[in-house]
Amino acid sequence: FQVMPSVASGTPDTGREARELAFRHENETARPYYYGVRFENGLKAEMAPTDHAAALRFTYPGDDASVLFDNVTDQAGLTLDKESGTFTGYSDVKSGLSTGATRLFVYGEFDRAVTQGSSSGVKGYLRFDAGDDRTVTLRLATSLISVDQAKDNLRQEIPDGTSFDDVKKDARRAWDRILGKVEVEGATQDQLTTLYSSMYRLYLYPN
Repeated sequence: FQVMPSVASGTPDTGREARELAFRHENETARPYYYGVRFENGLKAEMAPTDHAAALRFTYPGDDASVLFDNVTDQAGLTLDKESGTFTGYSDVKSGLSTGATRLFVYGEFDRAVTQGSSSGVKGYLRFDAGDDRTVTLRLATSLISVDQAKDNLRQEIPDGTSFDDVKKDARRAWDRILGKVEVEGATQDQLTTLYSSMYRLYLYPN
C-alpha cells in the first residue's frame, strides 16, 4: 500500500514513472525511529513509527500539495473521504516469505483541509491547502484484522493532536531501550554498524 507526496499542479499523474521523484543519498536520513529525505524538487518527506502506526510529514516547496495513493498490484482497495480528510484501504500483496499472512488494512487521517481528490481502483490522490507552513501531516495505522481495528490502533498509538515530533521522540526512546540492552567494547565503527543494524532487523518484525 503506497503513499507518496506530489507537487504537481492540477490533477497529478499517478503513473509510476510520471510520479517518480529524484533524490540524493546525502539528502537522506535513516534511523530506526525516523526517516527523512529532501527530493531534488525541494519537497521533503519524513516518517516516524509506532508499533502499528506512523506519522508522515510532507513539507512542500510551493502551494501545490497533493498525496498520491497506489498499491504494488491491483490486489487492493482504496476509499478516499474528501470531506473528512481520511482514507481507508487494504492490500493483499504478500512476499514469498508471508506464509499465513492475511489482508493488511490501513486507515489514515490528514491534518489539512482537502480541496480536491479522486480515485480509480487502487490509485487516487488528495489535494490540500497546506497552510502558511506548507506542511501536511498524515497519521495512519495498520491492522491484520479490520479497518475498524486499524482506526482503533491509530486512536491508541497516535491520537488526534499528537505532533510529528512527539511520535519521533517516543520512537527514539523505544529503540534506545531495545538497542541499549547491549553495551559493546573494543569494536570498530564497521563492527558496531553491523551489530546494531542486525539488532534493529531482529526487533523490527519480532515474529
